[in-house]
Amino acid sequence: SNRPTACAPAHPREGMAEAADADTPGAAPEADAEPPANEENAGLKVYIEPVPGPGQEETKLLKFHLRRGHRQSILLGRFKSDVKVNDEGISNAHAEVRLVASSGVDGTGGGPRLTIRCTSSNGTGLALPGQELERLQRDVFNALPSGSEIVLPWRRNKGTGVQLRFKVHIGEKPTARAAAAAGATSAASPPASAPPARRGCGLPRHNTTEQVGREPDKLD
Repeated sequence: SNRPTACAPAHPREGMAEAADADTPGAAPEADAEPPANEENAGLKVYIEPVPGPGQEETKLLKFHLRRGHRQSILLGRFKSDVKVNDEGISNAHAEVRLVASSGVDGTGGGPRLTIRCTSSNGTGLALPGQELERLQRDVFNALPSGSEIVLPWRRNKGTGVQLRFKVHIGEKPTARAAAAAGATSAASPPASAPPARRGCGLPRHNTTEQVGREPDKLD
């Protein structure tokens, strides 16, 4: 059967996120104490970049190292989250980014991959690179490639009425020039209003997001 297998809860988080803004003149090169990812130790470096805009209070680029057998998820929300978002429209646990085995996505090789799921009734949007913003179906994991933008909340009639955007980078730390360009692009292209909801599905029928399922394969 090709049906995804149940996944154990993510490993407890090991401390807070690391601010990734140490590239200042004269600063020592960043030490990488983690061994390189391989078959025995698969992992990904993930950068969460707050996109400047109305209501965006977070300014620092946040770095996470997700690795099987250790930290495997990043939580976005208002309370006890790795990426804290202070807005009344944001749920305490609004969305989860999780590391999964590639077999949990499409059954092919190539190492671990990222997924995202919305865990809030206020909704989460996802814009894949070069694609339009779409609403994620709640509690369903979707593939999260590098360069994607997470938008929350989806429902702008909640809280302050603004949507906050976070860009995801996998592997390499984004440069200041690329970050500025991404912010300018997002500011020039505000997200469209939500499409009519479909019964049993929070995504438009023509969606381009790759759904993984409700429980992707675990990494341990």
